[in-house]
Amino acid sequence: MPPETGVIPGAFNVDPTTMLESYRMLADLDPHTVCVGHGTSVVGDAGAAMRTALG
Repeated sequence: MPPETGVIPGAFNVDPTTMLESYRMLADLDPHTVCVGHGTSVVGDAGAAMRTALG
């Protein structure tokens, strides 16, 4: 995953398949801001950053 996006899907998950499905669903909502339990929040076109991180 590109580190420049600030988004690292899968870093703290035990079920990668379900995590990626959920991650894609969230990215499809095209959020402006995503606040996470681990790591830095993504502010400003977070949906695009998430899609970039997915590749």
